[in-house]
Amino acid sequence: AGGGAGAGGLSSTESSVPPSSSLGMCITGNVMVDANYLESPKCVAAKSNAKSTQNHLWRAWRDTIVHSNAVAVVQISHPGRQTTISNGITPLSPSGVPLRGIAGHTPLIPKPRAMTQTEVDALPEAFAEAAHIMCNDHGFDGVQLHAAHGYLLDTFLSARSNTRSDKYGGNTLRERGEVLRR
Repeated sequence: AGGGAGAGGLSSTESSVPPSSSLGMCITGNVMVDANYLESPKCVAAKSNAKSTQNHLWRAWRDTIVHSNAVAVVQISHPGRQTTISNGITPLSPSGVPLRGIAGHTPLIPKPRAMTQTEVDALPEAFAEAAHIMCNDHGFDGVQLHAAHGYLLDTFLSARSNTRSDKYGGNTLRERGEVLRR
């Protein structure tokens, strides 16, 4: 019952959530924290080059949820090693470990490169900035960090994909999860 995608892939209609629904909370799909790293060309980013054309659509999306008496939560994410080639950028991962059986063997997902210390140090700020934009600028009530399904935060938590030897790696979940605490 949804409308078509408008500028930047955001729905341009208010038919996504029926006004008579009794939702308690509505969590959006992925909103990327970095417009350079998208899971697919149709993904949207909290901070993007098309921000000016998306502002009214973000607010309309949020208003549609709230008018349905639901709390509006936005899911923020970084695809990490699942960044597609269509972005023209090499995917990132904690240690350069590719997706098993996929990365480097398909034209869509190239082999990732290991993140530098500087890039890892900047990651919490990217998530914080996206949360700030979506909540303070566009009125969402909260955020959900997508830290599953092989996306970037998830790969920091997995010993298989995180073989770093610095403070963002290590043998315990506590060490591997350092990027989430910052």
